[in-house]
Amino acid sequence: ACGGGDDGPSIGEVLRPELLAPLLETPQALAALAEHLPEEHRSPHELRATLSSQALRQQLGSLGAAIQSGQLSLEAFGLRGARGTSVADFLAAIQESVDAEAKDGAAGGDPMQS
Repeated sequence: ACGGGDDGPSIGEVLRPELLAPLLETPQALAALAEHLPEEHRSPHELRATLSSQALRQQLGSLGAAIQSGQLSLEAFGLRGARGTSVADFLAAIQESVDAEAKDGAAGGDPMQS
């Protein structure tokens, strides 16, 4: 995709607190997020507060702008072979990575053995 207004939603639009709140009700999501957060931010209440914070909204805006301007390569996130500079390209690359990991896991692949 090339730059412009037709590149899909912004990261902030995709990661809206009301869309993410149901995920915070699942133990699997809480556990996955908790390992990346300081201890004081691991409760569902603190996660909701963080997702609704103006600071996070600003950081998501900066991340989206860096991706769309090409200042930040999608490969910086370990998304090899990712192309494009839109948020939609970023999300598609994440989905492809998750699908590939799920396929490897379902096939019994061990990423430590090459």
